Amino acid sequence: MHVVVINKDQQEFVAPMMAALSPVEPLFVFDRCEPVEGCRYRINSSGIGFLAGKMRDLGAEGIDDDIFFLDGDKVPQGDIVADIERLKSKYDCICYGVDAQYEHSELRGFMRTDGVDGIVPWQKDGRPFAYGCYTCGMWICREGIRKLRMLNGGRIFHSAFDGTWGDEDNFVADELHYSGYRIGYSTH
Repeated sequence: MHVVVINKDQQEFVAPMMAALSPVEPLFVFDRCEPVEGCRYRINSSGIGFLAGKMRDLGAEGIDDDIFFLDGDKVPQGDIVADIERLKSKYDCICYGVDAQYEHSELRGFMRTDGVDGIVPWQKDGRPFAYGCYTCGMWICREGIRKLRMLNGGRIFHSAFDGTWGDEDNFVADELHYSGYRIGYSTH
């Protein structure tokens, strides 16, 4: 499994992130900010606006494997690598609320708070409902990565979202869901 951490002026979280993910060595993508020495990284120095999807794709270049995407300030608590290993036979994509000690809770309303995993709900009142799939913490299996790249012209996150905030992650989840992939969540 590979881990890609996007970082936009969040350098103070690099050391805690590396410690939380050990023994896996994450790849950091520093977006228009100074890199931190002592970690594996790539740098983006161009573009305007919100480029989370594009930065995740930059970090994922050349990887043909499972990828866990994290935002730079969402330091996992506990052994999230073991949690992914435990759940990857049940789900093709796992969303994490990443209730980090460094920032407010990112748990969504449908996520149970008792540490139990579940399926992301796709219907509400009998209608399609893409609710709360987001990439502050999202693991995607290799086959899902391949399917997304096929659907999005070689990218995982569609370029239509480059430069504007939000929904690039919900779109990825929609593409996976409608392609038949199982999307679950963990509040680990």
